[in-house]
Amino acid sequence: MQPMNKVKNFLIIHKEGFKANQIEQFDFEKNINLSFGRASHCQIIFDQDKDVAVSREHGSIKKEGKTPNSFIIYDNNSTNGILVNGVRIKGQSQLNPGDEIQLGTNGPVFVFDLDPRPAEFMQATKVMDSIKSTVEMKSATASSSGSSGIGKQTFERVIEGERKKNQNSNILTIGLVGILLAAAGFFLYKNMQKNDLQMATLQAEKARQDSILKAKEELDKLKLTPAQIAETNKEKVVQIEMAWQLFDFSNSALIHEFIYVNDPETGRQVPRAVYIEENGKIVPYLTKRSPNILGLEIFGQGSGSGFVVSPSGLIMTNAHVAAGWSVTYNFSQFHFPGILIDQNHKTIRNDVQYQEVYPWVPSQATFGGNAVVGKNVYLRSVFNNSSIRREAKLVSVSNKSDVAIIKIDMASEILPVTLASENITPLAGESITVMGFPGVAGDNYVATKGKTAFVANYNISTVPNATVTPGSIGANNPENSKGHGEKLGGIDQIQLTVNATGGGNSGGPLFNELGQVIGIFYAGKSDDQGTKISYAVPIKYGIELLKNK
Repeated sequence: MQPMNKVKNFLIIHKEGFKANQIEQFDFEKNINLSFGRASHCQIIFDQDKDVAVSREHGSIKKEGKTPNSFIIYDNNSTNGILVNGVRIKGQSQLNPGDEIQLGTNGPVFVFDLDPRPAEFMQATKVMDSIKSTVEMKSATASSSGSSGIGKQTFERVIEGERKKNQNSNILTIGLVGILLAAAGFFLYKNMQKNDLQMATLQAEKARQDSILKAKEELDKLKLTPAQIAETNKEKVVQIEMAWQLFDFSNSALIHEFIYVNDPETGRQVPRAVYIEENGKIVPYLTKRSPNILGLEIFGQGSGSGFVVSPSGLIMTNAHVAAGWSVTYNFSQFHFPGILIDQNHKTIRNDVQYQEVYPWVPSQATFGGNAVVGKNVYLRSVFNNSSIRREAKLVSVSNKSDVAIIKIDMASEILPVTLASENITPLAGESITVMGFPGVAGDNYVATKGKTAFVANYNISTVPNATVTPGSIGANNPENSKGHGEKLGGIDQIQLTVNATGGGNSGGPLFNELGQVIGIFYAGKSDDQGTKISYAVPIKYGIELLKNK
């Protein structure tokens, strides 16, 4: 997850005009220029017939200047001009977050802002350090070719053989101890055969050590390099693209209500999120979407990773990827400080903070006395080095940990990964390999030519390319450790020492040196010094869900 002070979105908050009480968001990284007007190609589009004071291409807002967060507003020779904070500009003007923009003297009014607003434009806020979900979101897959992975039965035979050899060796050792005790009494009586007994003991110990060494050598022959693991599993790891939304029982979209309040520092009207107390907890005030109510929809979108676990198309991933409403909601800094109201919608406080609301899980919310419903607006999987999006459906979600199973329909069977035993215990220092699709790695693109009866066209699609990250297990944390979005008290989690992971890696497989999946990557945490720790859910939770799907 990105640091709290990094700008994610442009915010356009409409105060007057046909779009009054609406909030529009635009990706900060992808939009250098925000054009506004009544033309359909503008980013901020006003009504053709009702916002008559607005020209077709009225003006634009651009990121430029000597500092990263410097903005200029341009007037494109509009008919009625542009006013910034009540002052008409000539050609262009410096623009700051929170400035009020009016298109013409009697035209629509909107506020320009950033989410989150950078420190230089607002009073510093203490940021709570917490484990951040890696579900930032964008997608991919993987596939297998070349050498095959080590089979589960083969590995279990080696381990069972080693176990029996250890048992036989222990029995032999116990027998030898008995012989030694008996011989000691006998030699006290006879004082004979001392050298022969010492030689027998040395030979028995040497045989035991040789047996252990041979078993280790056989096991080492089965170990794979990260490159071999990647080659074997590249067609079995997928990128998952998703978007979800929260609805009431009548299938109406729900929003988190906002209201305008007076900012004592600037004297301007600013939007603030509304909260209410239910059962001793402060929760978002939910209402139905309406053109007369200001608010933001309860939703999530992005991409994660997953891996094929059955020839029929079952894919294992994180619950926060496949069913984002079932885990802790990722509030924006824009939601705080908030307004606390009573049952009569009367303001009680105006300083609600993030830590008072966290952790809030959307699926546990109610509306009108009924449970709310989370739904995927879309859920797609994309195989490695492919541009084909396959629709997926949610099969099951774990009530114990951050694990879910989805399914895609395929024309033929597909090869699954090899799962480790559910009883396996990962060891600190053990070498591992993580595969997935972190958003920081970027995407490849492909242009495909389509043709209809009337026109030929080109479609640009992203092609995910799986990232392979070697590392090691840092610790095997107990069940009372704090995990991401846990639904019960605490969860098992495997602490990892890996670097090239991040948002989008969520749901990716964690392989041991035998090419078996021992965990599911789900979260990362870093401090101010750049130290990074990642976490994975033990595979036993995924196997349990697979058995009960």
